[in-house]
Amino acid sequence: MAQPRPCLSTAKREIVGRAPGTAEERNLSWADWSFPVVLSDDGHLVVFEEQNLAVGDGSYALFIRPTDGAAATRLGGGAPSICRRTAGGSSPSRGWASATSS
Repeated sequence: MAQPRPCLSTAKREIVGRAPGTAEERNLSWADWSFPVVLSDDGHLVVFEEQNLAVGDGSYALFIRPTDGAAATRLGGGAPSICRRTAGGSSPSRGWASATSS
């Protein structure tokens, strides 16, 4: 039987998710206006915009965070691509994530 794919949901601009193999949901938000963009294929990483943190060009700050609740890492600013396995998003190996800047 196939394992269920992890899922994320937003409410009140928070990210709530469950890491693979765990039963407990956790809040994966970073500041107060987190917006999920890409969930890695294996469910272990989420790339998200922090929409209350604008950078110099007017884009939002981008972060990547493990779904186990470990700290988020700021990637920079830009518009994240949501096309996985093509020109952007995150790699299946979890080795990269991409974004474009204006």
